[in-house]
Amino acid sequence: MSIAPSRMTVELDKPKVVFLIGLRINNFWKIHQWWRLVYTMPKLLNELRKQHVAGFITGNMWYGRNILMVQYWDDFKSLENYAKNMSKSHMPIWTYFNLNILSSANVGVWHETYQIEPGQFEAIYTNMPAFGLAKAGRYVEIDNINGDSNATKRMNKHSKS
Repeated sequence: MSIAPSRMTVELDKPKVVFLIGLRINNFWKIHQWWRLVYTMPKLLNELRKQHVAGFITGNMWYGRNILMVQYWDDFKSLENYAKNMSKSHMPIWTYFNLNILSSANVGVWHETYQIEPGQFEAIYTNMPAFGLAKAGRYVEIDNINGDSNATKRMNKHSKS
């Protein structure tokens, strides 16, 4: 990963999907309820990466009481196809959760899905390698001279449709 030693942004030619999924451990002492989920989450991300699942671009994960996975997809249909595919890891763990944990309230799960349209987002990366949405589009240096040096000006600029 090469660090870009300047302020960067991302340009998109077409919409992308950002998928946030998380898990919250509500009762630490109920490890038998949350351990399997916590153990499986990085496996899901590894499956997406190693099997080059259609439409998946990249993802990252962060741990704590609240575990967060962020995924970037080419489109919603690809995300949905993966989630419903019985031969992939997601459906078995989702079924397990619904049958064994859902009613206990010892573990919370959530997700949010956003479609990001070209020119309808703002992103900045400083002294960073390409990360997150920057891996889904063109990672470009911010043009301070021609006026995209603040978030308001960048918000509707980076559309290349």
